Amino acid sequence: MEYKGIKIQKLKHNGKIYEGLGKKDSDYYISTKGQVFALTPMSPYVKKRRPSINIDGKNFPVAQAVIETFGQTKVEWILSTEGKPADVSKEAWKNTPDEVKMSFARNGVHVDHKDGDSMNDDISNLQYMHAMDNIKKGGKKSWLLLTTVV
Repeated sequence: MEYKGIKIQKLKHNGKIYEGLGKKDSDYYISTKGQVFALTPMSPYVKKRRPSINIDGKNFPVAQAVIETFGQTKVEWILSTEGKPADVSKEAWKNTPDEVKMSFARNGVHVDHKDGDSMNDDISNLQYMHAMDNIKKGGKKSWLLLTTVV
């Protein structure tokens, strides 16, 4: 579907399609540019330069909604060979149990903005990345503390 020449689809997040919700029985759509619509465009809430939306009492990042709607979910990505960590061989990843991969998807996968601009939620600018790789890319300090035990 298109709206003013921009491709839009029904919004998906965590496997749920957002339709028939709220007081107005609204269907929600998202564009490849990160615009969110509920019959009329919504203005995302921006906290620390990360646009997010609140639909039906649930708050989530626009970038996550864009990549899940027009790309794939974290689970789909992590279960594919694309989701293999760089330091793991293809054979080892193939033999890794899905339960372990699912834990990675829940706890260790970020949506990365390729150009570093967290306001640019265009699908062409988004990719999944393992959390530690994303932290290294951004030059941020990890929340993990490594200690030496003697």
